[in-house]
Amino acid sequence: MNNDTVSIALATYNSERFLRKQLDSIYNQSYKNIEVIACDDQSTDGTVEILDEYKKMRGLQYYINNSNIGYLRNFEKTLGLCNGSYIALSDHDDIWLPNKIERLMNCIGNYSLICSDAYYIDENDNIFASSIKEFTGQVVFSGKPYKYLAFRNFVTGCTALFKKELLKNALPIPESEKNHDWWLALTACTMNGILYLEEPLIMYRRHNSNAIGFSPKASRMRKLFGFLIEGPDLKNYIFQENRLKMLSGVKIFSYEERKFFQLAYEYFHDRLNTKIHKKAFAIALRNFRYIFPDVFGFYRFKSLLAVLLR
Repeated sequence: MNNDTVSIALATYNSERFLRKQLDSIYNQSYKNIEVIACDDQSTDGTVEILDEYKKMRGLQYYINNSNIGYLRNFEKTLGLCNGSYIALSDHDDIWLPNKIERLMNCIGNYSLICSDAYYIDENDNIFASSIKEFTGQVVFSGKPYKYLAFRNFVTGCTALFKKELLKNALPIPESEKNHDWWLALTACTMNGILYLEEPLIMYRRHNSNAIGFSPKASRMRKLFGFLIEGPDLKNYIFQENRLKMLSGVKIFSYEERKFFQLAYEYFHDRLNTKIHKKAFAIALRNFRYIFPDVFGFYRFKSLLAVLLR
């Protein structure tokens, strides 16, 4: 295992309730060559006092934003301040297992980014799910799965570690992007790709004030036929349409990648703007494994029919 410095990029905002537990889990890592860089987004509670406490005790470096810039821009600023050859993303309210960084560093190899599974815990640190992957029904990939990532994300930012060279393509994050981990995952596909490690290395906390979180997986019936009965999720479809239109014009992606993002954009655009979705049906037929990765056998026909008729 190499002994390169790993920067921990920590974005905080009104984080006092859980912050000490997270910082203790970071400083108790078996991999010791780390620096912790925190940016606080104008917290109004005791967050800054805790950061100052760990600065004095542990050497944590922290910065306070002049104004509230929001979750994604706060992470972007933090990433730009990292000095290590590798960077790990940290939320303020999770708990890392002691070997998290060591395992990721041992396994990343030539990949640009590595991520892992995680436990789910509640506000009282109780584990209520032993796997995000199983709890949410995620489909995961290693390699350069940009076609899958055009439609959905499986990289949980707080489980991820990546090589600093990724930032050459990743920063600045486009103005219309709303998910830093999704953007980093797609950027990794322009370089040496992603490795998914199927073991939980953190305790990922779910509570009412999460900035971003996962939902439990839907039942098979809802997953397969929900959009036939209820229609498309308009808010999500509009978000996806706008996002894919943006991605299709980003120059870090190859011509082939941008062409696929354009095709994915046309899928959502057709489903939002026509009554009989002939174009979306044709796109889904050719790219079924990316649009409906968890649907098999007879249900493929049902799902495709739903695209055509809704």
